[in-house]
Amino acid sequence: MNVKKFFPKALGGLFAFSVLIFLAGCGSSKEMMSTYQSGDIKIDGDISDWGKSIQRIPDNSFSLGFKNDDKFLYISLTTEDRSKIFQMFRAGFIVWLEPESGDYKTFGIKYPLPGEQNDMPQMQDMNGEGINREGDRRESMNGEGMDRERMPRENMFEKMLITQNEFEIVNKDKYPLIALPLVNKDGIEAKLAFHREQFVYELKIPLAGNKQYSFVAGALPGDKLKIKFETEQLERPKMNEDRGGMRMSGEEPGEGEMGGGRGGRREGMRSGGRLSGRTAPLNYTVELNLVSQPIK
Repeated sequence: MNVKKFFPKALGGLFAFSVLIFLAGCGSSKEMMSTYQSGDIKIDGDISDWGKSIQRIPDNSFSLGFKNDDKFLYISLTTEDRSKIFQMFRAGFIVWLEPESGDYKTFGIKYPLPGEQNDMPQMQDMNGEGINREGDRRESMNGEGMDRERMPRENMFEKMLITQNEFEIVNKDKYPLIALPLVNKDGIEAKLAFHREQFVYELKIPLAGNKQYSFVAGALPGDKLKIKFETEQLERPKMNEDRGGMRMSGEEPGEGEMGGGRGGRREGMRSGGRLSGRTAPLNYTVELNLVSQPIK
């Protein structure tokens, strides 16, 4: 045996095997079990009725909850990561439902829908920078002080929510099949909310067997259903030269510069900085086991 040739190959194979183990341990997927829901959950952006059903996803800045009864699947997602929230609204967010059975098709619910750049607040505002400091400490009705950053951010999110009055059903190629208002007769309910620095996403989807609805999650209690959460890729703004520095297209000089320009904002690309293109989009898969009856 040629020892010199054997060891490099062996070490290479060991390295590749180690990488696979590492990736498997850090993979963006998890097997979970839903909680049986006796009685409807109100899709209102208030997660107080979810109790302990919401689980924090390790190594990620969001939490997920799943419930079902005999007719509907309920999903909740919460996060305090403002960069992820910003991406959801700027690029769009899709919850994919992939049934194991070939009798049902994969489809996605796109909500929130992507917003126009001109209608979105700047990233520095979303992270509490560049906020108008006029009236730094606003007094509440009982005379107690309010956090000087929380109110401006909540106001910005509320403005973003106002325009989100419908969602889209898309096929596996992301082609929009239909747009539905939040209040509809198709059995799908969706709600976004923002309370005390926490973003709340709630969704209600008919399960298989609800023949009166056009779009159903192709599974029954006791079955398994793959659910994917995907923030679409946010395209980075075009950069234009300006006074020896760089700025985003459509910005005034001095806003979001990348070094060499006014303010020396080279560090704006850090997490929570002005350009959100470096923030990794949310991309997570759950292999969900739907419970068939309450677990005692």
